[in-house]
Amino acid sequence: MDIAPDEFYNVTFVYQKNGETQYFGINTVESRYRIPPGIFQLQPDRGSFQWRVVVRQNTSGQRGKLDGPPISPESDLHTFVWR
Repeated sequence: MDIAPDEFYNVTFVYQKNGETQYFGINTVESRYRIPPGIFQLQPDRGSFQWRVVVRQNTSGQRGKLDGPPISPESDLHTFVWR
């Protein structure tokens, strides 16, 4: 999916650690994201992560800063296991 110059992807990762829900995310204009090896150090319960994506419009007005409201529905929640 191509996005407009004033749009970006917001990727949210969700995982459980010690039974508590944890979140982290990234904003990017790239249609691919390589998960950094350091993610393993987060030590989620059972190594399981979930993720979803939403397209947002960049309204920050600051060069290099991605911030703004969602303009698409959130994707389905996907799962991967880090082993």
